[in-house]
Amino acid sequence: PRLAGLDAHLHETGSITEALHRLGVSDYTRRESRITARLPSAEVAALLQQPLTRPTLRVTSVNVDSSGCPVEYACTWFAGDRVAISVDHAHE
Repeated sequence: PRLAGLDAHLHETGSITEALHRLGVSDYTRRESRITARLPSAEVAALLQQPLTRPTLRVTSVNVDSSGCPVEYACTWFAGDRVAISVDHAHE
């Protein structure tokens, strides 16, 4: 309920940050990123324009507001041989 209407704000603004801001989330940070390597499904391989035999990287992440409440979960696929990923979730 807290983030009801997020999809409409996201469609209107094209920005997750702005959509969350409109719903009262003034700031958020990345709490977790999980990176796994695996062979792609046919759908993922097609979207990445690569063969089924080439490994991909799957990154799932959780962003939280200033009170630690999750506000975003994301899952992204990358062609494993075409990216370098650096993760630095420094906490004060």
